Amino acid sequence: MNEHNLKKKLTMMIVTVVLLSLGLTITSFALASSIVSIRNNRFTMSMGVDLTINDGKPIVDVTDMVYEPGGTYTSEFPISNLGTFDVWYRVYLTGVNGELQDDITVTIKEKDGTVLSKGTMNQLTADKVMTGSLAAGESKTLTIEFYFFPDADNSAQGQTVSFNITADATQKKNNPDKDFGN
Repeated sequence: MNEHNLKKKLTMMIVTVVLLSLGLTITSFALASSIVSIRNNRFTMSMGVDLTINDGKPIVDVTDMVYEPGGTYTSEFPISNLGTFDVWYRVYLTGVNGELQDDITVTIKEKDGTVLSKGTMNQLTADKVMTGSLAAGESKTLTIEFYFFPDADNSAQGQTVSFNITADATQKKNNPDKDFGN
């Protein structure tokens, strides 16, 4: 091999190594400085969301309840956001059992009159109630009203209904659709 061909090959190798190094540097810089956006990704996190209703005490006092067709029972209770995030909240019924579940209308509303939910007891499930909002550290007074239909006849006498009042919350930030993760 002559000296001229050797210099030419050596120059080509050096140029190739420089170009490959430059390409690797540019690619690495582009990769490191790019912004990746992930949409519709859900993270489960309980830290910062802390909701309490009626300080953990029962909302409905059955010893206080005299109930007959056409009668109304009303109870007020606080809902508090003890967490560090602003939240969407909802209050609904779970575990509804008994013969009277279709004979009683329940209305849950905020103190200012905003109705969060209204319907017969078996209709107030998590997916059918409206949401309210609470800022971090904020409390509101809610009212729950039970109205026994006046046209119930004597067949309703001695019948019962049981239920739980449930409240849950989800963070407001980056959640305009009020997604509770159900």
